[in-house]
Amino acid sequence: MDNSDFEKWIIIVTFLNKLQTLLRNFGFPQQRKNLPAEKDEIREALQERGPALIREQTELLKEQVRSGELTVDEQGNPVPLPEVKNGLDSLFTSAGIDTKEHPELQAALLDVVLRENRQAKRVQQIVVKAIDHANATPEEGVSDEPVDPDWATRWHHWAKDVSNDEVQEYWAKILAGEIKRPGSFSLHTLDLLSRMSRADVELTDRAAKLRIDDSTDAFIFCGTWWGDQFLRQFGLTYHDILTLSELSIMNSTEGLASKITLEANSQQWLFRLHNKVVGVACDDKETVLDVRHFKLTRAGKELCSLGAGYKVNEAYLQAFAESLKKNDVTVAFGDLQPNPDQPGNFHVLNPVEV
Repeated sequence: MDNSDFEKWIIIVTFLNKLQTLLRNFGFPQQRKNLPAEKDEIREALQERGPALIREQTELLKEQVRSGELTVDEQGNPVPLPEVKNGLDSLFTSAGIDTKEHPELQAALLDVVLRENRQAKRVQQIVVKAIDHANATPEEGVSDEPVDPDWATRWHHWAKDVSNDEVQEYWAKILAGEIKRPGSFSLHTLDLLSRMSRADVELTDRAAKLRIDDSTDAFIFCGTWWGDQFLRQFGLTYHDILTLSELSIMNSTEGLASKITLEANSQQWLFRLHNKVVGVACDDKETVLDVRHFKLTRAGKELCSLGAGYKVNEAYLQAFAESLKKNDVTVAFGDLQPNPDQPGNFHVLNPVEV
């Protein structure tokens, strides 16, 4: 058995185990068969069954999530089970109320039941997506730290009203990310996402494609003082920039400059653009780089981290590299390859000088 595969299986089972605890807090029915909880138990079970255990436990957990789902009509709306209606009839009868004389009372309670079950169904859909996201990215690892109960309560409160499939993907990735690394997503970010429309999410996704990270911050390179004209060619209009600012995803102060000081005779890979890195080298004198940008807020950084598989726009990368070169430094970029043996570190392949 390949050791790296074995470690990935341990990570997946650890994630599923933490998710199961949250599901109990969300009010889902107890799973008939518990996941192995301790690392030694997980290792022993995996040594016996390997990938088969992963498939079985994933399907068991999805079954648990779906087990409360009601029958739906042709439009996909939940239909109250007969026992729900019978229970309401019994409730009214015991209170001496004739539902035939007061049909509006039964209709009101049925509306509450239907609404709560529609909300439960949405949470079910999001949790299943979160399981799939986690299983697809075991290399990210899973912390042993539990998810904060208050965070989980707030996530559930807002996620239950999300019906759009694209927005559900964001809520699923946030849940998966928080289980893996508690503290990755703030309550402010949850509150912000709860107020975002589908159009807002799509705009955030476009902005995320232009995200650049340095050692401390994340930003969108704006090219010149007239940043909206520069960014228009990469899919962000002036109106988009204002909207991102109004959403508190980005600081739209035009031409905000970041000052980065390089020591003499230094060479550093300073910036990351998804699957690319940009390095800067200076000669025998200290150099200050002037990088004009729109800075992402904390919530903006967290939401813009949810996209996957973005490829760098080569023209955007070239424009950024050339702007750095105007500071009288040598600039190069290359392909980023994460180092699996040292999380957070990476190798640079195919470096090219600008």
